[in-house]
Amino acid sequence: MRHTEHPQYAQAISALEPALEARDGKVIAIGGWPLSGKTTLGRYLAWQFNVSLIESDLFIIPNQGGIVHREDEVARVIEHRIGGAHPNPVIIEGATVLKLLAQIKVKPDFSIYVERLTNHDAHNLAAELDAYHKQFQPRDAADLVLLLPDDD
Repeated sequence: MRHTEHPQYAQAISALEPALEARDGKVIAIGGWPLSGKTTLGRYLAWQFNVSLIESDLFIIPNQGGIVHREDEVARVIEHRIGGAHPNPVIIEGATVLKLLAQIKVKPDFSIYVERLTNHDAHNLAAELDAYHKQFQPRDAADLVLLLPDDD
């Protein structure tokens, strides 16, 4: 096992190895509620597979009354990574990642949904995230669901 602290990380690596073996322009989506461990998992997987990670929070437009991304910039980064003569896989993570990808007309090739035993309070985003989960069903749509421990 490559990661002894979270055996679930090894589960994610095993699930992704066949999908990323060809090193072509695949898009891997990681979703889950805020503070579920999406970014940490994404960083770990990007490091393990030597691929790019897009942290969608970095593309949020502030003061919009909800989660609004700079979609054109996200689309440009994805196209740069997966297109061209030497396409590479890219991992993108975020609380509303499937919505973001749908808006820029990108279908993920593999998706992971991360959850914890204890739900974290999403404060003012609860209604928006509830609506997102109702519409996109990210847990049910996921190729892999990882339950991470609450100990970190």
